[in-house]
Amino acid sequence: MNIKRLIAVAFAAIVVVPAFAQTVFSNNVGGDSFTHAGINTQSQDLVNSPTAPVVNLQGQPAVARWQYDDVRNSGTVGIDTTYARSGNGSARITTPIGSSTQASIAFTANPTDSVTNPGDKGFGGSFATFGSLTGWGYDIYRNEAYDNNNLPASLQMVARVELFTAAGGFGSASGYLGNLIFIPDAAQNVSLVGTLADDTWHTIDIFAIDGYLANSRALTIGATTFSAFSYRRLSEWQADLGLSTFMSQFNAGVGSHSNQYFDGAVDNYRINIAAGALPALNATYNFEAVPEPATMSILALAAALKRRKAKKNA
Repeated sequence: MNIKRLIAVAFAAIVVVPAFAQTVFSNNVGGDSFTHAGINTQSQDLVNSPTAPVVNLQGQPAVARWQYDDVRNSGTVGIDTTYARSGNGSARITTPIGSSTQASIAFTANPTDSVTNPGDKGFGGSFATFGSLTGWGYDIYRNEAYDNNNLPASLQMVARVELFTAAGGFGSASGYLGNLIFIPDAAQNVSLVGTLADDTWHTIDIFAIDGYLANSRALTIGATTFSAFSYRRLSEWQADLGLSTFMSQFNAGVGSHSNQYFDGAVDNYRINIAAGALPALNATYNFEAVPEPATMSILALAAALKRRKAKKNA
């Protein structure tokens, strides 16, 4: 049995995770810490990531994978055991004091790894039209010790969906639309989710609450231009953009508008996309650190004992 299969069997036996969960493992035993000191963003694939069917920009079959993404100015992201959620880990993100620092973890359609492909934005495909999105949410945690009780809204862990149009292809001025961003502690969303206490996990169902999303770039829809960071309900954006735009990435992270420390984590990232040209996607992604060898042996033994007990009771 290979290491990936062994890990999966062991965790399935003893770790309680949400229904329809898929596990995203760290690249390294014990956890990861991916960082980049430069101003240009870098990404790195999670080599054991579960995949989902997507199409590339030419309409050909491709897959989506998880990756560490948009990391720059010494932001750091990595699946590790610091703030365990459903199992032994979660995806931790930290940023130092400094302008334009950022980091995220992303589920990307047809990604490329900018560590081995310098300068590459990191993706080039579509999950489906934005109107096909039927569920979206995540669990988030923030360490109070880093925030001095004075964090701006942009430093709460945000969730983003990245959009493009077919016009001009991805990356062109006419094609790329930027992100729609859910910021939990923006004033519009505080009325929906309340003020999130630090040092505890919070589950947020963005779709169910019809959260307010801010556009990262100015968007012109018909005769109306929405300046950057115009807050509208998710359903309003879908009504206007649902049939004409495509989703290329889902992510969670900390943005670039801060000059303060941040330390927090995300887990159980939920995506639901209705069936269309591609099969439906209904998954909760649980981030777990690859256990140390001794721990893996214990997990494997526990799995074997559980199977043996089940056979006796059958």
